[in-house]
Amino acid sequence: MKPRAVFGEHTHHGCLLHHSYEYLDNKDFWEYSVPSFSWRNRPDPKYMLVSISPDNYATNKCGLPKKSTIALTAIIIIFCLIIAVSMKRTIGRGFMMINLKARIHSHDYILQ
Repeated sequence: MKPRAVFGEHTHHGCLLHHSYEYLDNKDFWEYSVPSFSWRNRPDPKYMLVSISPDNYATNKCGLPKKSTIALTAIIIIFCLIIAVSMKRTIGRGFMMINLKARIHSHDYILQ
């Protein structure tokens, strides 16, 4: 068995380790350890994208944003939504009042 790469996982940390065994038929490969994909175990969960072909392989470690970043983004979006809804109500009321005043004046004009 001559692996080109070995993939494993660890509860908290990821690492890259080079293995070279000359006494075992010159085996040489990399070991990729991917950290946990959970905010419970670490503040920035990671995952790995791997592309494997018959002759080669490629890896790319990716991560999720920190939990605090997502919470802050949600708070900002909710705040903006509250402002947008309150502005729509205020603008809508103002438009309705203008429209109502115009109708009252036109009605008074017709009665005269």
